[in-house]
Amino acid sequence: MKKRILKVISMLAAVLAAGIVYYLSTFVISIKCPIKRMTGFYCPGCGATRMFLNILNLDFYKAFRCNSAVFVCLPFLVLFFAMRAYGYIKTGTPLYNKPMKVMIAVMTVFLLIFAVLRNIPCFSFLAPP
Repeated sequence: MKKRILKVISMLAAVLAAGIVYYLSTFVISIKCPIKRMTGFYCPGCGATRMFLNILNLDFYKAFRCNSAVFVCLPFLVLFFAMRAYGYIKTGTPLYNKPMKVMIAVMTVFLLIFAVLRNIPCFSFLAPP
């Protein structure tokens, strides 16, 4: 069990390291979204970096404005990964039951619809500011 806890902690550290690298690549090197750059359309993730920074500053209104879909999905994603980690620590296999599969499917469809809508002119309020 201790081995599994250490593995989960190391995975969290890897995610944190990836987040730091992403932050540095976005703001220090200034890498732009490749989808927006190639197609001219916003992807479902456009504005997510600014959303996370606004959440860290506890400015939830601005965070919601930057990327409302990811903002809404974020608590569910945290719950999903927490439940999987708990299942892994408890049993040795990550928990992945039917409600979790439905939750991931609904979020995927939601993000795809959001990606299409935010690129239609009458829904321009969904585009990042």
